[in-house]
Amino acid sequence: MAPRAAASIGIGAAARGAGLRSLRAAFVLFALVAFVALVGPGCSRDAAEDGNGPSRDAASRDGSTALRAVDARGREVVLAAPPRRIVSLAPSNTEIIFALGLGDRLVGRDPWSDEPEAARAVPSIGDVYPRPNLEAIVLREPDLVLGAGVTNEDAAAALEGLGIPVYVAARPEDLETVVRDIERIGALVGREAEARRIVSTLEARIAAVAARAATVPLEARPRVFYELDGADPLRPWTAGSGTLVDELIGIAGGRNIAHEAGDGYFVLGLEAIILADPEIILLGSATHGGTDIESVRRRPGWSALRAVAEGRVYALDDDLVSRPGPRIAEGVETLASRILPRGGEDE
Repeated sequence: MAPRAAASIGIGAAARGAGLRSLRAAFVLFALVAFVALVGPGCSRDAAEDGNGPSRDAASRDGSTALRAVDARGREVVLAAPPRRIVSLAPSNTEIIFALGLGDRLVGRDPWSDEPEAARAVPSIGDVYPRPNLEAIVLREPDLVLGAGVTNEDAAAALEGLGIPVYVAARPEDLETVVRDIERIGALVGREAEARRIVSTLEARIAAVAARAATVPLEARPRVFYELDGADPLRPWTAGSGTLVDELIGIAGGRNIAHEAGDGYFVLGLEAIILADPEIILLGSATHGGTDIESVRRRPGWSALRAVAEGRVYALDDDLVSRPGPRIAEGVETLASRILPRGGEDE
């Protein structure tokens, strides 16, 4: 699976290079130890099961209102004040921070964070998978690090051990997860009202699409194949049940042919695809994998598929549906434009 596409859905990114050179080890150790003395506005700890929502209370030593949120690990992250220097380890987190109006507080990002365009000007800390560069993060002097479901647990613990608060967002399994993380990150950075506005808007847009889809009988909804990576046209990657992509296809009025084939992200053989005979093929692989519609038409055996024969193969920006962030409503609308009867048919 292409590294960038994989990173977008939370499976991973390209493996990072070798560790820090031993020549620099002494300097790094000194920098990390020194940073502990400078950082102290936040902490994280295990949270009770019934206290897993964002909250504020007057708990900081200087009398200000503390900012709290429980992350995907079940740990409560507490900040004494809104963060001024944020490092994001996932594109979705980066988009959320910009949507909250705090792009100017982002001082470091993962290499895949490219939206909005202003995010590209933020210094990259280098590859974050399988383990982020701790030195690069520490040198950005963050008072909050936003991780993701694939963030290395030991790395997160190491940063917390240095006094750097780390919030780990959940793996993007469904819309509820997306909404929850937007709300919690908003609460943690002191932008609860803005987070609620973002959530309210995207929920209304998605509800409008769902209402349109509800007018189409279940049996009349088209069979859809969503391709994540087509590097091997005989064994392309797709998204099955229990994934955000699967849920969004259903909301947009389609029937994902991989829904019954398996859970999560996996390879679906050409024989299974031919048997399911999708009426629509969506190429999420076009975004970062470089797959184009014409190349699909030329694939051995694919011309027999109804979607190919009827010209219903569409390139799609996979980031809109795989990144669990504020553009998810646009992703649902884009899917519906290709799936619902009165959607556009242009390529």
